Amino acid sequence: MKRRLAILAAFAIVTHWSALFAQTIDVPPLTPLG
Repeated sequence: MKRRLAILAAFAIVTHWSALFAQTIDVPPLTPLG
């Protein structure tokens, strides 16, 4: 059973790319629009 490992890997990848994207647009994450 490697489902938990796969979920953790996917979560790490998503958070990693989200952080890179946030740095690219230079906007703090989770900022409300408007």
